[in-house]
Amino acid sequence: MKRVLIPLLVSLATASVAETSLRDEKQINDGLIAVAVADAIRKNCGDISPRYFRAISYMSSLKRQAGKLGYSAAEIKEFVGNDTDKARVAAAAQEYLVGHGVSAGDSASYCAAGRGEIAAGSTSGRLLRAK
Repeated sequence: MKRVLIPLLVSLATASVAETSLRDEKQINDGLIAVAVADAIRKNCGDISPRYFRAISYMSSLKRQAGKLGYSAAEIKEFVGNDTDKARVAAAAQEYLVGHGVSAGDSASYCAAGRGEIAAGSTSGRLLRAK
């Protein structure tokens, strides 16, 4: 019985992961969007700098979380390197920023959004520091 049950359970678990994609994992995507928001702020506001160590640590935690969800290292690498997914995350970050008063090319609006994120203690804000 064990010889049949264990392989069946393993195949069912593998099949359920195979049916989904990392782009469908809300926590992973929300995390990547938060990183993209912080990155856009630090690139467009000279008064705010990144917390590189925290960002690297946070990205590593997202990778570990994806692994715990059953995604292989190859699947994670493919997702992170996929240009379509990168563009989707960047667009979501830009939409978030616009919704928080950011105007393209207006560094003051990026700085205001960044200070707001830092003050709120958001995921993006924890990846930034006011100079």
